[in-house]
Amino acid sequence: LDYPLKGLKTLALSELGVSMQSYEDVLSGAETLADRSPEQVYRYACADADMALRLFHKLQGRVPEEAARLDEQLVSVLLDMEDAGMYIDPVKLESAGQMLTARLDKVTQVLVRDDLVDEAQPNPNSTFQIGREIKRQFPDKKLRTTPDGRIATDEPALRDLGGPFCERLLKYRGYKKVLSTYVLGLLTRLDDNNRVHTTFNLGLTHSGRLSSSGPNIENIPAVGEMGKLIRSCFTAPPGYRFLKIDYDQLELRVMAALSGEPLLVNAVANGDDVHLATARRLFGRSSISYDERRLAKTIVYGWSYGGGPYKLQEVARKEGLELSIGEASYFHTEMGRTMPVLNEWKKSIMQDIQRTGFSYTLMGRRRDCMGVKSGDRKVRDEALREGFNHVVQGTAAEIVKKAMLRIAPLAKSLGVELVNQVHDELDLYVPLTASTGPLANACEDALNGVVLPVSVHIGESWYEEKD
Repeated sequence: LDYPLKGLKTLALSELGVSMQSYEDVLSGAETLADRSPEQVYRYACADADMALRLFHKLQGRVPEEAARLDEQLVSVLLDMEDAGMYIDPVKLESAGQMLTARLDKVTQVLVRDDLVDEAQPNPNSTFQIGREIKRQFPDKKLRTTPDGRIATDEPALRDLGGPFCERLLKYRGYKKVLSTYVLGLLTRLDDNNRVHTTFNLGLTHSGRLSSSGPNIENIPAVGEMGKLIRSCFTAPPGYRFLKIDYDQLELRVMAALSGEPLLVNAVANGDDVHLATARRLFGRSSISYDERRLAKTIVYGWSYGGGPYKLQEVARKEGLELSIGEASYFHTEMGRTMPVLNEWKKSIMQDIQRTGFSYTLMGRRRDCMGVKSGDRKVRDEALREGFNHVVQGTAAEIVKKAMLRIAPLAKSLGVELVNQVHDELDLYVPLTASTGPLANACEDALNGVVLPVSVHIGESWYEEKD
């Protein structure tokens, strides 16, 4: 099915010519459907079911048979995962909330200006007042503005400005988001068994990757102090251990398999560190520091996914690495020389996208990239980049989905609970006496001769797994 993604009512109108009654129309001023008559509710619900079935019959031919069958088979697995839920230690989560509240209070105090009375203090939650304070603190600096002319106060703008005030404001926002979304938000969603039940979505991402909502498990920080704080609260339930099975550099291996790039294929085959090998090529020496390897890794992914010098610079900054635009341009050019086969394969994929307006995963899942026909260069470049990403990320998503179908029945037979899938990892609860070897073996795969191995981590919590 072509993208952009559309809702049931939009598709019913565009594909079937049927204008459906909206949820707001059914409510007609009432607070919930419980306040409407049974006849009004069942007519609305039956119309949804009817249109969904009609659209299924009309649209099913647009989804490649193999990809459609994969998603259909996965539905029952996802339902079991949703029903199981993820266990959270409420005592740990409440303790995390108390710590964050104390930190939030502390950083709020250091945002206060000594030269202003209480009524005139800038409200850290008001973008207008923060913008006014930024203008006061940076009187001689050209400030970024929003489309409506206000001073930009988003994270990139604050990081560019720097200085104590902006750094403290970023801390304030970070603490507040974690407290409200991941502490208070999760506490309100716990069931009687201290489990939180997300909804896994099969069709809400362009790449075909799974996503989750209510809550969005994928957005929970994975690294850093906040990642440790929140993920440590996701513990294994009593009598179980927390098992994470994670594909090693899956997207990089997919690119190796699809392109045949010798540097990648040989490094993978020999068990070498791909990013270390790339860094040696880029820097022209065998001795590579930890930060140089990190930089090489960032450059590989930024360049591989169609990013130009400015995109490389942006990606590096997100990883806490600084690149001048001159350095980014140099590395962008060098990557083409370092991986010439991958470079040519990438060019051929992008030429196909420009010619057809579509990109495809290995199973044939199609993405609409008609932005390549735009007269706006930025729109064209973004459509090309997203189209290429779809080829790699979508194929990786298909590999993970197939692994889930293999591991789900095996997990049940071993008394293991499959509870989560995020990025390239599967999360499970394993009884203390159960073996993890068969589960890892079920996930391992190969693509065009390129091995797709997994790492196994086991411990007491989502953060504290040990090799």
